[in-house]
Amino acid sequence: MKKKTLRRCGRVGCLCLAAAVALTAPSSVYASAAGTNKDETVYVNLDSAGNVQETIVSDWLHSDDATQRITDKSDLKDIQNVKSDEKSIQQGDTLTWVLDTDNTGKNIYYQGKTDKKTPLEISMSYTLDGKTVTASEIAGKSGKVTINLTLKNTSAQTVNVNGKDVTMYTPMTAIAVAILPSSTFKNVTVNSGKILSDGNNQFVTFLSMPGLSESLGLK
Repeated sequence: MKKKTLRRCGRVGCLCLAAAVALTAPSSVYASAAGTNKDETVYVNLDSAGNVQETIVSDWLHSDDATQRITDKSDLKDIQNVKSDEKSIQQGDTLTWVLDTDNTGKNIYYQGKTDKKTPLEISMSYTLDGKTVTASEIAGKSGKVTINLTLKNTSAQTVNVNGKDVTMYTPMTAIAVAILPSSTFKNVTVNSGKILSDGNNQFVTFLSMPGLSESLGLK
C-alpha cells in the first residue's frame, strides 16, 4: 500500500481534483510476426473521491521484422489509431492491422476504453485545518487542506518460494497526477513527489510501485 500526502493553504473556491493513474506493464502480444512486442499503459481518471470516471488503455505494437500484418488480442471499445492512418480489421477480440508500405518503423499506436476494474484499490481522504471533511465540504472555505491518496495493489498470487507459500503482488508502476489551479491553491507541498507549474496550474505528481514492499517483506 502506498499513501501520499498533499498539503496546501488558501481559499478553496472549487475543489475539483483531476487525477490520473497510469499502470505500465510490458507484455507479449499474440502476433503474426514472431518479433512483434506490445507495451500497454492504462490511464485512470478519478473524481475527487477517488472513484473511477474513465479508463483509457494505450497500446504500442512494434516489430523489427519485415511484416505488413500485425495481429493483436484486445477487448477494448472505441479503438482508434492515434499515430497513423492504418485501420484495424476486428473479428471478435482479434485485431489485425495491415501496415502501410511507408510504415518502415512497423509501429502501431492505438487506444480504446474499458469498463473493467483496475488492479488497484484507490482511496482519497481530506482534512481542513486538521478536521476530516469531504471534498465538497472544502469548496468556498479557507485553511490548511491535506489530501491523502492511497493506492493498494489488489492483484495477488500465492507462490512457493524455497518450500514456503508466500503472497506476491503483480509488479506494476503507478504514476499519479493532480492538477491544482494556481489561482485557488497556495503554498502547495507534497511529502514525496514533484510539483510542476505552467503558470496557471500546479501539477502534483508521484511515482509508486504498490505491492512491492509487501512482496519483498519490507517494512
